[in-house]
Amino acid sequence: MEEYDPEGKYKKMYESGLADNTTPLSDVDASAYDVVFVVGGHGAMYDLAESETLHKIINDVYDNGNIVSAVCHGPAPLVFTKRPDGKMSEVANYTADEKVVWGNEQVLTGRDPFSAEALGDELVKALANRSQQEN
Repeated sequence: MEEYDPEGKYKKMYESGLADNTTPLSDVDASAYDVVFVVGGHGAMYDLAESETLHKIINDVYDNGNIVSAVCHGPAPLVFTKRPDGKMSEVANYTADEKVVWGNEQVLTGRDPFSAEALGDELVKALANRSQQEN
């Protein structure tokens, strides 16, 4: 949609074939990442929501003490992700920047495309806090 990409920058990147070189989820080593970030859109809502491969990555990242994050439709897979004991995980609710970002130290979500910048800011803060705690 033009309002989300008024200069056509992302459309050009997509058309360049850059997205054609993505790593299949089955090849992702969750231990190599500090964050898993699920972007919004129909792919997250319909193609990935019930992906057991993505659910495993989400759980592995979380269990390694790292951050799970998603924006807009991106939280859809989180709804279907169960913990290894079969239970759903609970996320503590907090507010940042006019209630557009929710989560805790390990789970951060944003409500819509317009919250992406605030979510990005919170994600950077969370990573900086973790880095300071490790040092």
